[in-house]
Amino acid sequence: MKRIAPKISLLCSLLCFGALLWGGSGVALADFDSGQSAYQHGDFATAAREYLDGAQQGDIAAQYDLALMLEAGQGVAKDDVQALRWFQAAADQGLADAQARVGSFYLEGRVVKQDFSPALKWFRMAADQGNPRGQERVGYMYQLGYEVPRDAAQAAEWFRKAADQNYGDAQAELAFLYLNGNGVARDVQQALRLYRTASENGNALAQFNLGILYMNGNGVQQDDGQAVHWFELAARHGSASAQCNMNFMITNGRGIKADPQEALRWARMAANNNDRVCQYVMGVHYMKGDVVPQDIVVGRELFYKSAQQGYGPAGEGLAYIYEHGMGTPVNIVEAARWYRSAVMGDQISAAVRLGKAYQTGFGGLPKNVVAAYALFQYAAAHGVDAKNELAAITPQLDVAARAKGDALAQSVNGMDLVFAIDGYIKDSQQK
Repeated sequence: MKRIAPKISLLCSLLCFGALLWGGSGVALADFDSGQSAYQHGDFATAAREYLDGAQQGDIAAQYDLALMLEAGQGVAKDDVQALRWFQAAADQGLADAQARVGSFYLEGRVVKQDFSPALKWFRMAADQGNPRGQERVGYMYQLGYEVPRDAAQAAEWFRKAADQNYGDAQAELAFLYLNGNGVARDVQQALRLYRTASENGNALAQFNLGILYMNGNGVQQDDGQAVHWFELAARHGSASAQCNMNFMITNGRGIKADPQEALRWARMAANNNDRVCQYVMGVHYMKGDVVPQDIVVGRELFYKSAQQGYGPAGEGLAYIYEHGMGTPVNIVEAARWYRSAVMGDQISAAVRLGKAYQTGFGGLPKNVVAAYALFQYAAAHGVDAKNELAAITPQLDVAARAKGDALAQSVNGMDLVFAIDGYIKDSQQK
């Protein structure tokens, strides 16, 4: 009986394909074929049972496809622990797709402790068999310096191997490197070609980035209509960022008719998909009670979800809520905490409020005029009015203290500034 490659899995490498054709007992083959037939007819519960029978007998394709169903919760309860078990079983038999999946569990710290060493090992095993997912993931490890030195040129080489196999994620990653001249010579037109190819393959990341390029006119003629086209495609492929950008485009009538209710629909969808910007947008709507009934408690919860992901405006909004007791008791410790978080999220306006907190010892922060001065200077250097605060605090500093504050204010971003202030205060306390 001729064996049919699994419809729900990626194509195996040639090495694994031989195992699919000839490996396993006749019973296991029958279980797999029965599972495939059930799956193709939409009977996912039967498919899962048949795959389980085959998987328990060592059938590599049944192990892999059962793992996919467990991971997705298709026909069975979603169970990442069991999914990893069966991905691992198939990976141990040499299935490259499964090896790449096992690597992802370790990379993400999903049901196992996050560990870049085994993640890289499994990605390399898959990549060495020519598996595009494994190749793209090895490139990703080089791009971020996980378990290997950060090396954009190496990342580009691995992305290119996978991109040459028409793997959309790798095409999008490689396009980003060309767009920014990172590891390769900057080539906006090559980036556009790769984004277009990946987009035509249904890659949501590439579609989203094409939308950004058209929205900003980067490498292409600025075209809001084209931006909306690509954002909507990406949004319908599940990109939360694209869903949020649809909210932005519709709210502002850019490339599409302004429609508050349609904009709200996209914002809600993005927020439900954990997009931090649209969590904040929905939080603002609930705080104001404009296109939704006012609900300060829900608004605060949305600000919290967004701020937890490092979104500066949400951190500042949450700090203001706690400082003024909006729908919750006044809590100046939490207020100070979130002003600090907002600055780390590059919300420049929050630097003034955080400076005042250091100036007065608000919220339990150590009273420190140098830290306050540095925050006021940083805010002023980035276009926020802090002249009154600077006029009041500067006379309190001697030449050395002012020089130190000026040096701290030269930090390249809010996170660096907060960490630099922490270090300065710690050193000051130890002297």
